[in-house]
Amino acid sequence: MHSAELKDEFFTVLDRVDGNVCEAARIVGMSRDTAYGWVRKAGMRGRGKTGTGGHPGRARYDQLRAKGVSRREAAAQIGVNVRTARGWDRGIRKVGNARLHPDGRRIDYTTGVTTYRDATGEPSLAKLEAVLHPRFLTLADREQIADLRREGHSLREIGRRLRRSASTIKREIDAY
Repeated sequence: MHSAELKDEFFTVLDRVDGNVCEAARIVGMSRDTAYGWVRKAGMRGRGKTGTGGHPGRARYDQLRAKGVSRREAAAQIGVNVRTARGWDRGIRKVGNARLHPDGRRIDYTTGVTTYRDATGEPSLAKLEAVLHPRFLTLADREQIADLRREGHSLREIGRRLRRSASTIKREIDAY
């Protein structure tokens, strides 16, 4: 357990190093995981070396784009991939191993799951139940696969009932 004095010292140093959580934790001599926990509980976010959040070159990129520099040239000057720059221009934010889109989509690249949020921040059932291209499994398909698997049906039987190949069913089961 850390003392209140250490916590106060950490936040004092955090202000001095312009919000760089790792740097403040190093100076105070504590774990950066603990430091990030304190920052999260305080409702703050670490700002990195530039004080802008996210990528340290993001502020410079925005300045270059505001001056009329092309996306490709601005990305090259700060050393990021053009695809990253395209995401910034479109308002896509990266959080962990997920991307948050301005329209409310959150794509988690660890699990492969896409969730939709409406204007209130709640998951949107209308988007989840929307008609997809036949190539993709719907939420209802996934639930039916899970139910039939729990009942003990074979992969081939589940595939026949859903009019899908057994390999598609296997991939879905293996994903979870």
